[in-house]
Amino acid sequence: MAVGWRIQLALTGVLGALVALTALAPARAAVPSFEPVSYALRLAGTNGYTITIAAAAEAAGGRGAVTVSVRRPGAFAYYTADGTVTTTSIRADFGSLGRIDAIVKPSGRTERVKVHACGPYTETFEPGVVEGSIDFQGEGGFTAVAASRAPLVPEASFFGDRPFGACSGNSELFSPGLPGARLKGVSYAGGRILLFQFNKNRPRARTLFRATLKERRGGLSIFREVRGVAAPGAFRFGRRLRKVTLAPPAPFAGTASTRRSPDAVSPLWSGDLTVDFPGNFGFPIAGPAVHVSLEHARRTPGDSSAVFH
Repeated sequence: MAVGWRIQLALTGVLGALVALTALAPARAAVPSFEPVSYALRLAGTNGYTITIAAAAEAAGGRGAVTVSVRRPGAFAYYTADGTVTTTSIRADFGSLGRIDAIVKPSGRTERVKVHACGPYTETFEPGVVEGSIDFQGEGGFTAVAASRAPLVPEASFFGDRPFGACSGNSELFSPGLPGARLKGVSYAGGRILLFQFNKNRPRARTLFRATLKERRGGLSIFREVRGVAAPGAFRFGRRLRKVTLAPPAPFAGTASTRRSPDAVSPLWSGDLTVDFPGNFGFPIAGPAVHVSLEHARRTPGDSSAVFH
């Protein structure tokens, strides 16, 4: 009898579990599924800038983000705002910088296209157009676009425009015996993140530079970057790196220098050096709010490591 009672109890438990699962099934089936959507489109901006817009949503109701990237050789910026992205529309408000309110019209056919993002490769892409209001004007009018129609482009083409450029980066070697130098600066003043770096592999070599600025303004997330190559005289230093002077050309203005104190953790950094980022001009990159490091270094292109860590 004890054995029979246990079997009966076990069967009762199984049947109860099946009934509970059956009751839950309709509730689970009622939850709507959501397919992520994403688009990219490209237009010509003023002053030689190319404007690429990426829109994506990964939540029900189309809640997502829209990013406007602005690029020309040596200068880059992108602006990200909350938006609504569905299979038929893209909407986002960039405040005083503009807005996007457009209908997506896919062609209904797919094709294989070659894209260049982290190296060339082929992907499946559905052509189409976006129609409506596409308006964006960068701060100070450094670039602008106003259009009622734009073609869709492969999404990977947007990621090829990412601020840190190509997938391969640069490696750096540090040693007191090296003839080159690296000056690296950082500041978190005003709730913004400033990073910059100057490199020379020897005193008479070219000067490589890069500066980035991250900030938030009016609900927008903004990233800006300038990079390039300057003459050897833009970055001058002595053999022992006791003193360094920066006097780079545009997009910089002014000069700055370091002075190494025996009791200081990092060199003292002073001057009136500024940089013109896209949409943020004359930004100061010298003074007590900016901390710098100075080392003998050699920079080698082509490695997978990033310049900024």
